[in-house]
Amino acid sequence: SSCSGSFTYENAITFEYNSVPEPPVTTDISVCSDQPGSIVLSASGAPSNGFYRWYNSVDSPEPLPGENQNGLVLDNLNETKWYYVSSVNADGCESDRVKLEAELINVGAPEVTIIGQPLIAPEADSYIWYLNNEVIEDASSQSIEASESGEYVLEISINGCSAVSESIVLVITDIDEEFYHLGLNVYPNPVTDRLNFSAV
Repeated sequence: SSCSGSFTYENAITFEYNSVPEPPVTTDISVCSDQPGSIVLSASGAPSNGFYRWYNSVDSPEPLPGENQNGLVLDNLNETKWYYVSSVNADGCESDRVKLEAELINVGAPEVTIIGQPLIAPEADSYIWYLNNEVIEDASSQSIEASESGEYVLEISINGCSAVSESIVLVITDIDEEFYHLGLNVYPNPVTDRLNFSAV
């Protein structure tokens, strides 16, 4: 039987009917790339005695086989994907499909830029700076002044996912003024792996 339409009773009264259920309620989900495992896309709101149909696209002719519950389990998500789900009532009438996103957030190791003594991080939601494996107190901004020699590491967070930079070993000296009196510029300071000299 048709899920919607109209009929006329004794050529006098026209009745309209619509048995198509409301689309399900859904929530997108995000997962960090360094957290392998299963995630579940969920839907709710199917009619009593009804069920769900899950699809790979909005116009897929066939639903995913065997998937008629309110959750779709995704194993080892390796890229962001989109799925669609509909509600089906006991009469077999199906709602419109609703789009869901399974987002894979990949936060690569941040590259720290050294400009003189400031260490500058790329854009992120939050920052934690370390010196010799210890958190630097009150250092939670995008850049910091490297005032001590040692091993610096940056941890960033984007959309709840974190990543850590490679370590940066800095040697900070007080030789600038001494060499200046000798007619030499010394740079960069701090130095990571190469120290340059030039005439003043």
